[in-house]
Amino acid sequence: MRTLIKLVLIVVVVLVGYNYFYGTSEEKSESQEIVDKVKDLGKSIGSLLKNEKNKFDEGKFDNLFENLGNVFKNIEDKIDGQDGKSKGVLEDLKQKKNDLEDKWNKRNRDSISNKDAEEFESEMKDLYQQMEDLLKDIDQ
Repeated sequence: MRTLIKLVLIVVVVLVGYNYFYGTSEEKSESQEIVDKVKDLGKSIGSLLKNEKNKFDEGKFDNLFENLGNVFKNIEDKIDGQDGKSKGVLEDLKQKKNDLEDKWNKRNRDSISNKDAEEFESEMKDLYQQMEDLLKDIDQ
């Protein structure tokens, strides 16, 4: 499937390129319009990434761990008096949260890469999923 998508993309690029340079005047104008729209799309994506990086640098996620702490407190209140298994899972999740928070606080805001941001986001999603699973187990 990937190969098919790549092949289609290559054919489209070649076709637009051919029409851009060797097509009729109508084909050239259509190709020029496509090229202009792709340029605009690239600029929009770049602008979006730059804005998100600025928000990230300004501390968009600084209250994240405080809010997570409140969620853990609510979960802890729910599982008071329940089995030790849920409490053990909660303690493991708290430790993961603390590790992520330490990692977050130690990062260099000026040199954070997209890979680091994606890794952090993935770890946070994993933590949220585990918290959701714990809540489901508690409610049963």
